[in-house]
Amino acid sequence: MMKTFVIAMVFPFSVLAADQVCEDLHRLTCAPGTYDDGTGSATNSTTNRSTGRTMMDRVPALAKEKFLETLKKPENAQFRRILRTASGLSMNPDCDTIDESPNGPCLDLLADTATDVMGRALFGTGSVSSSSIPLDMLMYITDAPVYKEVLRDVVAAVRQDPAQQKTEAKLRDEVFPRVRELLIKKVSSLVQDEAVRKKMVDKIRDIRFNGSACVQGANSQETISDLLTTNAFYTNNSNTFTYCSGSMLSNTSEFQMVHTIAHELSHSIDPCRISQGPAAPFAYAKTETQETAESRFPIPVLSCLRGTDSANAYRTPRGGALPYGNIGGIGLPKPNSETASPNYGFFNYGGGTSYPTYGTAQTPGMGVGVAAPAAPFDGFCQSDQVNEAFCDWMAYEVLPEYMKHNHPKLTKQQLRNGYSNVWRGNCQQPEAGNNGGTHPTQARRVDYLLLMQPEVRNQLGCPASVDGRVYCEPGKTAAGGLGMPLQSPNGSPVTPKGER
Repeated sequence: MMKTFVIAMVFPFSVLAADQVCEDLHRLTCAPGTYDDGTGSATNSTTNRSTGRTMMDRVPALAKEKFLETLKKPENAQFRRILRTASGLSMNPDCDTIDESPNGPCLDLLADTATDVMGRALFGTGSVSSSSIPLDMLMYITDAPVYKEVLRDVVAAVRQDPAQQKTEAKLRDEVFPRVRELLIKKVSSLVQDEAVRKKMVDKIRDIRFNGSACVQGANSQETISDLLTTNAFYTNNSNTFTYCSGSMLSNTSEFQMVHTIAHELSHSIDPCRISQGPAAPFAYAKTETQETAESRFPIPVLSCLRGTDSANAYRTPRGGALPYGNIGGIGLPKPNSETASPNYGFFNYGGGTSYPTYGTAQTPGMGVGVAAPAAPFDGFCQSDQVNEAFCDWMAYEVLPEYMKHNHPKLTKQQLRNGYSNVWRGNCQQPEAGNNGGTHPTQARRVDYLLLMQPEVRNQLGCPASVDGRVYCEPGKTAAGGLGMPLQSPNGSPVTPKGER
């Protein structure tokens, strides 16, 4: 009897846990702890991020050691004078003979001064020591070639973490090329127009891995803060992908790596960037409307991604913030009924310019996003969430294929941990409705896109469907298919199932 009783008690709980993951993977993603998935591990705990902490703790001692060595050299007498004058140490008797004998207490104080300047700059804490070093003198320190040489040496030394170097090599030499080929294969299977398909594939194949230095701009100087930054980005002009080194500190899972690479590479062909540049794979007509552009986009999933049972990707005002307010919770003037069509209309936003508005048959012309003026069409480049939603969709098409081919022996528990590791360490809570920026909420991206991908559900052992959600099969339109923000009866944003 006892054995029967135990089994009866345990089985329902295990089924319940599986069902919860199949409907609410985001909750597991944001749960505390560290999760090993067989390809790496990820954590949500700040206390476990010892790599970044150790990296920061090494900097002051390393910088001072290098400055002490550098300041002793006869050829750096000018830099010693700059430090002594700018810091006020010229009034310290210990520094009277520093030019003739660069050692002793003064040398130590000069090294401390330079280390303090560098530490504040490296960690991005702003103005160096404004109470003791005048700003007009500070530039003579930070612009000095000697200072810059030490700065480069310190950042390079911090970068020599063996674990991070190993992870970066794996990402560059193994994961990146495999993901790129899978993305090419997926695009080739989805795009019907042969000429457009070739151009899209050629652009993706041309993307190069640009390392892990998370700085942008030719004159930028990498800081320790940059080394700790969790980020990755695609640069359209150079057609390159950068995976910031900080992303390797708390998440070494290939699930996360593959998603990030596939997502960023997909930006090369997203609804905005696909038409940019001299070798653009695709072009919109000058008289295009959002509706016709979405129907002509080479991979027909945009209208579905607008749906409330999918990503609910919508257009936001220029500037990126959705101004929730008094009309339907979006703070925009109610359009004139004569200018609002059932699904696509215009309203005057004060000043005589008509801007496109998007609604549904039930809520005509609600004015859900002020984007670019109606003419010329902006090509989805003005604060439109559909770009990020599309890149997520493409990444989630590639991710389960990668795992199936490269890690076919992962257990169900490892797969469960792995798919929850995709966003682990980046939870954004609380999230109310759509967040008004250029990204759908993270809960949407996990539970309405990742968790609805058929092969992901198959690998997790989940039922094929979830009530109120759809997988955006190419050519399929989701409910509420023009991306309206969810509203309660009193006009305030509501939290969809699975979001918090």
